[in-house]
Amino acid sequence: MRRFFQQRCPIVSYHAVWREGDPRLALFGGVSLDALAQDLRLLARMFDFASLAEMLAAGADSAARPRVAVTFDDGFDLIAGGAADVLEKHGVRATVFVNSDAYRHERVLWQHAFGVVNALRGEAVFLRAFNAAQARRRLGPDIAAFGDYIGATKSWPQGHIDPVTDEVWTHCGMPPMRAFLSEHRPYLDLAALSAWRARGHEVGFHGKSHRWSRALSAEEVDRQIVAPARALKEDLGIDKIAFAYPFGDRLAPADERALAASGAFTCLLGMDRLARRGEPLHSIDRVEADLGLVRHVYGRPLIRALRRQDLPQQTGAAQKDRADAPFTDRSPISLQPARD
Repeated sequence: MRRFFQQRCPIVSYHAVWREGDPRLALFGGVSLDALAQDLRLLARMFDFASLAEMLAAGADSAARPRVAVTFDDGFDLIAGGAADVLEKHGVRATVFVNSDAYRHERVLWQHAFGVVNALRGEAVFLRAFNAAQARRRLGPDIAAFGDYIGATKSWPQGHIDPVTDEVWTHCGMPPMRAFLSEHRPYLDLAALSAWRARGHEVGFHGKSHRWSRALSAEEVDRQIVAPARALKEDLGIDKIAFAYPFGDRLAPADERALAASGAFTCLLGMDRLARRGEPLHSIDRVEADLGLVRHVYGRPLIRALRRQDLPQQTGAAQKDRADAPFTDRSPISLQPARD
């Protein structure tokens, strides 16, 4: 296993981390401090922790133990929530990927706003408001469950996302969004990001409003990715920054090549795969550890590798399609998350 991971670039991703009993855990999801600490202890049995910049450095990993980088998406407050203390206790220098709308406290990110409405008003109320807003704009058929909104919004013209979010938020009797942000303070603001960096951690960019990237036009790519990343670098006084695609949803190949060639970012990070060392930095992926560390770091990557080795009669796309098939509970091997 050590040899396997030394040949790869393990980068794990979390979202929010809250103390047990913090009401924001129910509102915004994520993992508890105890769960994060347990995951870090498990990772430390196999890996040494590295910063993202160290992980992406060129060349093979010649250390005796493989290395892993820890990242967090959506810019949640990892300082007040206690995650920074846990990270430092375990010697982890992490990267938080932030959205402009969040760190500037301009609005609740749309996917979080839907989650908050669902948590506070209930699924039936959310579904009525969401389906009505979709129907008025002819965006698609009704959805039957809260989790279906992810698939529905992926096909929308992305300019509809914030108006629909505002309509659902208001229709469900939620308080003004600015007042809600002021009360709950879910995100790191600019001062907190500076404090985060002072503690030895890194800041990356995650898009202005957390939109689906492949659905963006060329003008929207500039408004949602390039221009706001430039502003973030100016706000923090840094000249280099990494980019993590919202939802891991990459741009179309030609657009991605153009973004990589622009030099705006040190890397373009996707999701759901352990990249091999030496891959171009615009094609590196991560895995979502808050969906189950054992399953997504140890289980899926190893099973995919075994599938490739076990298919000598197949080559090219056919072998890759089978090797990268989804890992589900119906697969021959099923690993339970570490905190279970």
